[in-house]
Amino acid sequence: MKWTYTGIIYGALAVFFYGVYGIFSKQLAVRQSHYLTLIFYGSLFAAISISFVTVFHVFWQSSANQPHLFLWLGLDAVFLSVILSGLYAMSMNFLEAGKVAILASGETPAAMVMGLILYHE
Repeated sequence: MKWTYTGIIYGALAVFFYGVYGIFSKQLAVRQSHYLTLIFYGSLFAAISISFVTVFHVFWQSSANQPHLFLWLGLDAVFLSVILSGLYAMSMNFLEAGKVAILASGETPAAMVMGLILYHE
């Protein structure tokens, strides 16, 4: 395994924004906001942020060779991101933020297993 400064910075940013996501989830739950509000703003921020680090021409070239890629990525986004984020945000209405974070910690190992099975990586 190779450690790079970029990887360490991205990992630190991921941990930081995961914490921010939990804080905002709890604040929205206290204000009785709908959980889809958090998902919308979180997805919007993620889309804007990823546009700065993504090499789009590589994505377009690979999707031209594999047209089913768009369908697969769409299903992946809905089932593995939106639904899990929604359940996380909804659970803030019923539990404390710390307990929700502990219960949601199984998402990372599940994502690794799904990556191994579905993407062979």
